[in-house]
Amino acid sequence: MKHIFPFFFLFCTLLTFSQNETPKYIDVTGSSVLEVTPDQFFVKVIITEYWEEEYKNNSKAKHYKTKVELDSVEKELFKIVNDFEIKKENIITENIRSFNRAKKKETLISKTYKIKFNDFYIMDDFINELNFKGFDRIEFSEFTHSKITEFRKQVKIEALNQAKLKADYLLQSLGKERGDPLIIEEIDNDSFARANTFSSNSFNSKLDSSPTGFKPILIRFEIKARFEIK
Repeated sequence: MKHIFPFFFLFCTLLTFSQNETPKYIDVTGSSVLEVTPDQFFVKVIITEYWEEEYKNNSKAKHYKTKVELDSVEKELFKIVNDFEIKKENIITENIRSFNRAKKKETLISKTYKIKFNDFYIMDDFINELNFKGFDRIEFSEFTHSKITEFRKQVKIEALNQAKLKADYLLQSLGKERGDPLIIEEIDNDSFARANTFSSNSFNSKLDSSPTGFKPILIRFEIKARFEIK
């Protein structure tokens, strides 16, 4: 079962009474944070053409002559893909490029696939199977949640609600009431945008003992609001 842990915080308030303007107003800031356990994981798998002689002991580039083309390497990859019953819609071809592994030798081709997983441990098992010839490397691309857009909306609404509550209790202490909103401004400090991507070098720093093996995603927003004082 996935777990979602919400935490809502109030930030500092700037209380401003206009001396010479009508209407009088109050400025407040509301903040909201939601902690979400990721349920989608993306990896990039890079495969390449290669020379059979590369895998022979003490073989030198000048002896490379038997090229294994990309179609053969892809078959090896998709054997594993089929074993794990990965759906076609979860596999995207990202790019195809050419390169030279050895001087004066024919150009080789590499291909990058982006694969989505909904289970961290299935992804981990899949990666452990990538030991065939022509497999170049894997890059950990990103992790997210299938309902991340809905959660972001929820956090923004809660941040505005917190701003309203803050204005209410501050004004009540002065015997005043909150009127209509004059300005509502979203502060661009969404921590999710900075935390949902990672490289292979930072992969271990994203792991913990949670059910998915990943640290939770923090979705955080602040809203500045100006309300009329009645």
